[in-house]
Amino acid sequence: MTELFMRMMKEEWRMHSTIFGQVSFALFPVMIFGISFMGSFLLPHLREALPVGDLALAVHAMFLVLGVMVGGFGLMGNEMMNRRFGQASLLAYSARSLPLSGRFIFANFVVKYTVYYFFLWVLPFGAGYLAAAPFTG
Repeated sequence: MTELFMRMMKEEWRMHSTIFGQVSFALFPVMIFGISFMGSFLLPHLREALPVGDLALAVHAMFLVLGVMVGGFGLMGNEMMNRRFGQASLLAYSARSLPLSGRFIFANFVVKYTVYYFFLWVLPFGAGYLAAAPFTG
């Protein structure tokens, strides 16, 4: 399981770093950390300027817009992948050509995405929040 998992991790990194650039993609968690830090640091000042209900409405509206944007990029993703990589087959779709079951590949795929995006999004976001906590009281 670990060999397929590591190959899927490398495949994911290569795919994203090819599309966005090696350095830009490597610095993405740093940007998430910075945004999280700034948002957490400014939250007490925002509470003074906006009522909590309006602030919650604005945050929910931002999540709605982010969801629509991510969905739009997801719809464009197939065409972009075909243009960038041609008809290259990904490991997640290779159950027919490899002597591995679809269930085994899917389990590795889910674990890979969980770990990958934990380090790409969740950990930098939490670290930014924790870094700003001493300043916000």
